[in-house]
Amino acid sequence: MNKKAQIQMTENVIILFIFFILLIFAIVFFTRIQTGKQEIKISEDIQNRGLQIAQSISTLPELRCTKKAVTVLGCYDEANALALQSLVEQNNDYYFDQFSYSTISINEIFPEVREPIVIYDNKKANFTSLIPTQLPMLLCDFTESTEKGACSFAILNINVYS
Repeated sequence: MNKKAQIQMTENVIILFIFFILLIFAIVFFTRIQTGKQEIKISEDIQNRGLQIAQSISTLPELRCTKKAVTVLGCYDEANALALQSLVEQNNDYYFDQFSYSTISINEIFPEVREPIVIYDNKKANFTSLIPTQLPMLLCDFTESTEKGACSFAILNINVYS
């Protein structure tokens, strides 16, 4: 009778041991799934931040084209972009609230490629990822002597650091 009790006790210990090993595997498995979901969520948040910055910069009155006090939709003024560049350098703290850790530049691509206009540049010291956002735009120079001004196609580059 004593041997039968010892065998049942050994069986119970083995069953408990297997149960705890399965429990540990389940906890590790679900922890890894949650970590993966959190990384995806963080990546989506950073991408959304890039789109928010793009939307914010596209609605800045400092960049809008105006011709005879009338706002021209769908374009940015090159002279205003250059003025905004120096304004951002002077008031970096104000624009940090809007743009945080990012680089915003305008690259003219047609009819000729020129040096990019870097509007805002604040890179994070130890960034782990870089999420680029690119938007096509029309860059006009109304300082030209022509009636419509000289317009060119450009890309608004927004790099968000995390």
